[in-house]
Amino acid sequence: MLAPLTARTVSSRTALKREIDSVRRDGYCIVDQELEMGLRSLAAPVHDQSGSVVAAINISTQAARYSAAQVRREFVTPLVQAAQAISSDVAMAQLRLPSRAST
Repeated sequence: MLAPLTARTVSSRTALKREIDSVRRDGYCIVDQELEMGLRSLAAPVHDQSGSVVAAINISTQAARYSAAQVRREFVTPLVQAAQAISSDVAMAQLRLPSRAST
C-alpha cells in the first residue's frame, strides 16, 4: 500500500500500474484531486528525438470550476498538441546540436 495524500489518491500498486499503463496508452494523465483536494491537473509528456520522455507540460484548475469530464473534453487535445509541438522543437534542436564526440 502506498501512502495516500488524499482520499482520492491511487494507493495500491496494482491500481497505480493500471493507471501508468493507461497514461502510456493515452498519452496524457489527469490527476483528479489525488495530490490535493480541489485540484485537477492534466499533463502530457515531451519526448526527445529518440522518443524518450524528457519533460512534461501541465495545466491545473480548481475542481469546483471544471469537472473531470470538462477537463478531458476541453483541454486534453490542446495540451497533447502543445506537447507534440514542443517534442518536435526538441527533436529539431537535437539535430542541430553538435554531438559531444565532435566537440
